[in-house]
Amino acid sequence: NPHHSMETRSAMAYWENGKCHVHGSTQSHTFVVPGLARYIGIEPEDVVYIAEYCGGGFGSKAGAYPVLSIPAHMSKKINRPVMMRISRAEEYFLGSARSGFQGRIKIGFQSNGRISALDLYVVQENGAYSGFGDYQAAGGAASMVYTPGAMRFRGIPVYTNTPMRGAQRGPGQNQIACAIEPLIDKAAAQLGIDPLAIRRINAPHSKSKVGGRQGPVTSAYMKEALDKGARAFNWQAKKRRSGQRNGAKVIGVGVGQAFHPAGGSGFDGLVRITPDGKLHIHTGVGNLGTFSHSATSRAAAEILKYNWDNCIVERGDSRRHLPWNLLQAGSNTSFTMTRTNYVAAMDAKRKLQEIAARDLGGKADDYDIADEKVYNKRDRSKSMTYAQGAARAIELGGEYAGHVVPEDLNKMTKNSVAGLAGSGLIGVAKDNMEKNGTVPALAAGFIEIELDVETGKYEILDYLGVADCGTVLHPKGLETQIKGGAIMGFGLATMERYSYDPQIGLPANTALYQCKPPSYLDMPVEMKTDAVNKADPQNPIGARGIGEPLEGCAASALLCAISDALGGHYFNRTPVTPDQILNAASGRPQSHKPMQVNMV
Repeated sequence: NPHHSMETRSAMAYWENGKCHVHGSTQSHTFVVPGLARYIGIEPEDVVYIAEYCGGGFGSKAGAYPVLSIPAHMSKKINRPVMMRISRAEEYFLGSARSGFQGRIKIGFQSNGRISALDLYVVQENGAYSGFGDYQAAGGAASMVYTPGAMRFRGIPVYTNTPMRGAQRGPGQNQIACAIEPLIDKAAAQLGIDPLAIRRINAPHSKSKVGGRQGPVTSAYMKEALDKGARAFNWQAKKRRSGQRNGAKVIGVGVGQAFHPAGGSGFDGLVRITPDGKLHIHTGVGNLGTFSHSATSRAAAEILKYNWDNCIVERGDSRRHLPWNLLQAGSNTSFTMTRTNYVAAMDAKRKLQEIAARDLGGKADDYDIADEKVYNKRDRSKSMTYAQGAARAIELGGEYAGHVVPEDLNKMTKNSVAGLAGSGLIGVAKDNMEKNGTVPALAAGFIEIELDVETGKYEILDYLGVADCGTVLHPKGLETQIKGGAIMGFGLATMERYSYDPQIGLPANTALYQCKPPSYLDMPVEMKTDAVNKADPQNPIGARGIGEPLEGCAASALLCAISDALGGHYFNRTPVTPDQILNAASGRPQSHKPMQVNMV
């Protein structure tokens, strides 16, 4: 399915004093700059990139993309600012879409429901260019979510005469969730095991291994997510309603799971305390509408015990001297960027303690912080405010004021610190903390639907999404993520059918109504959310990412519920549309052949 970003790939650029200023729509900020500079043909330090807002990307705008550089080239030729506006129809073939899968899977179960072996083969529809590694991700996800005793995975991408394919929310992991989760229900029925129970039996935990190399995970609490969801959803009572009819309408119940790796390391953090006492948290995190640029910045405020009203998040414009940060994609931001803000804040704390010891006597370890002051633990009358510490840092110079920086910083961060040098106390560091294993984002979705076997349409009666994302950073933000991910998942499962002209390879879909994403009218009036909220030990505040699997668990749960309402009919494809449901309900063959794709 296409990415369906509400904001198309519009951009504006102009040249001034040898630098190219670009206003763009991207999910990330500082991570975009090197790639954009390569597309334009200049050095990264000669790009001024402004991206304060992004009207949707879902993977298609994670980094720099070629179309983003077009206004820069045009502006250089005519020596005028150039605005480029991409229409919705153009977005369908200039943007990108999720890679399609075809494949085969065999799963062997023990009598108690434990998966003893899994054999997966995937052929990926790649579009005309290199695409993305969805097929590889699918193998890792199957390994993680189902923890098989033995597993063989094979996959291959193939070029097709269609527009480019790229990463879309949960690339590979969400496709395979839609493929395997209904099969788990099929096995549960044949074994006489409750669908929830068979998932608990195979659920990953903190000692699970993932992937072909069977590497460790930082933590995993899928069983806890399933248990918490079952209680909040009232699974047992809902399951007893399965198959109940009211005329042509049948109740179906489903549960789905999904996974995505969700965290990195090795990036830089940068904070600055100015002589007015304000904490400036410089972040290269982009703005997807998830508030992650500020939610992750809270880590720095917590470490320095700052009143949030006295904090300023510097973001969205490279002239604000931003550090080298990871892209905002792949559920990476929460884990990765809380770590960078943590190390920067710890560096600032160390410098405050050293300045206090220098001026007030004693050793740095004799001092602690509270109420935006650094004070002597034994004699609190010996103290200085953060504002005084910042002014003193400017006087002392050197590393305190940003004139000397650690050698292991990225060049972008070094340049940013140089632009801030002498303006306050600079806290800057690279995240060199331990990261041993995959950081898993895990999610479970529970759904009840009413399926009309005369129209092929369904109504969602109840939905609950449960996140296993470590410590919850921003409760309202997480609630919105869970609900938004579910809405995208429902579209992936049943609505967004993409078709192409078989001769010229261009999309036949040229407007939203022709490849319709879900709207409010397609959703239940109320959706529920929950979270395990157990800390990850390899993040200083316990956070992990979560954005990607929230779509996959909802999509697969809905597919399971449709199959449940039909008495166990499994479609083995997505999207499952009303015509397919009608054919299944009436016992007619489907209008498509097993391997047919991209058709109306």
